[in-house]
Amino acid sequence: PLRTRLHHVTEAHLKATVEIDLDGFARETKDLLTKEQHNKIQEAENRMFEALEKAFSDEIEAGKIPEINSTFAAHCFIALLRVGNYRNQDQSPIFSSVEETTEKIMDFFWNGLFRN
Repeated sequence: PLRTRLHHVTEAHLKATVEIDLDGFARETKDLLTKEQHNKIQEAENRMFEALEKAFSDEIEAGKIPEINSTFAAHCFIALLRVGNYRNQDQSPIFSSVEETTEKIMDFFWNGLFRN
C-alpha cells in the first residue's frame, strides 16, 4: 500500500540525513560543484518528484486514495521530510527517535491530505 511505501521512504530518508543539514549542505556546495553536477542533482530531484506524483496519481486512479493534486501531495510530502530532522537551537530534535518522527510525519501527512 502507498502508506507503507511512504513510511519506508520517510524512515530511510530520516536515517540517511539525521546528521546532515540539507539546506546548509546545498548552500555550502553551491560554489564547489560544477554546473554539470548541479544539473545532475536537479535531475535527480525532478525524478523523485515525478515518482511521487505518479504514485499518488496511480493510487487516485485505482480509487485507493481520495482525489488530490498529485504535484501538491508530492511537494507536501517532501516538505515534511525536510522538517523531520529539524533541530532546536540547543540541537535537540523535535521527537526522540527516527521511528517516532517517521510515525508523526506519516500521521500528519496521511490524516491531513487524505482525510475523508
